[in-house]
Amino acid sequence: MNKNDVKALFFLILTILIITGIIYLIIKQFSFNFSNSRLSKNLIEKKQIFDLEKNILVDFDEADVYIESYNGTSIKIELYGENIREYEIDEDYHKFDALVVLKGSITEKSKATSNIKIYLPNNYAKTVFMKGGKGDIYVDKLNKANIEAELEIGNIKIKKAYSARLTSSFGDIHIGEIDYTLWVTLDTGNIDIGKVKYFDGEVTTGNVKIDTISKQLKLYIKKTGEVYVDEIKIEINSSIRVENGNVTIHKAKGMNVLGYIETGDVRIKDIDKNSDNKLTIDVNMGDISVN
Repeated sequence: MNKNDVKALFFLILTILIITGIIYLIIKQFSFNFSNSRLSKNLIEKKQIFDLEKNILVDFDEADVYIESYNGTSIKIELYGENIREYEIDEDYHKFDALVVLKGSITEKSKATSNIKIYLPNNYAKTVFMKGGKGDIYVDKLNKANIEAELEIGNIKIKKAYSARLTSSFGDIHIGEIDYTLWVTLDTGNIDIGKVKYFDGEVTTGNVKIDTISKQLKLYIKKTGEVYVDEIKIEINSSIRVENGNVTIHKAKGMNVLGYIETGDVRIKDIDKNSDNKLTIDVNMGDISVN
């Protein structure tokens, strides 16, 4: 490699670091804050529904959504906001056999953020669909419920759910525990996962951190991001693909790990080459470290 190549490589890495730093600072502005003093305290409607066989559809332009579990036998809904243009709670909505919670948003003149609070019984076992423009989503421990969310700007935090399918353009995603499968498509933001069995994720720019995964991992970072996995055990062939960034796995046992890299270092140890379960790691520019 001549001096010109070294110089070009240096400036390329420097540019990537600068872009990553700028994105990180932007994302930090959207860190989780569910105790926002700007949340509206103006209760505009309150309703109680006893049909636990209905799915729930939350359709909003701009609001924060809170879904909490409680020891009860009904679905409780509370809508808060200032000068709301349009809203409805429709028990006869037929799409997805769902209950529509909110359509509409606060007016631009209002300084308080509208919010939707839904209280679900601990044994609620249907699906909650959420589709919104801007706002944060918080989901409490729902052991049997499925969560689906499409969000333009905002953060998503789930303490526990049976499964989750999440799509977001900008914001962070924090997952405590998913009993079965987690699907995530994220343009810009970070993903933090506590415990999951199956994870299928695609991120354009952002970091992914996983504490424990036990069945299968399929992850693709399309541009720039770091991947850190504390412990992985797989039963189905898995893959990690990163264009620019490092992949670090602290504990990987009972599997054959294959590492491929264009520019960077590879360090893989304590692998089982005779295992039928394979983890393939493909990095364009960055390091691979597996213990």
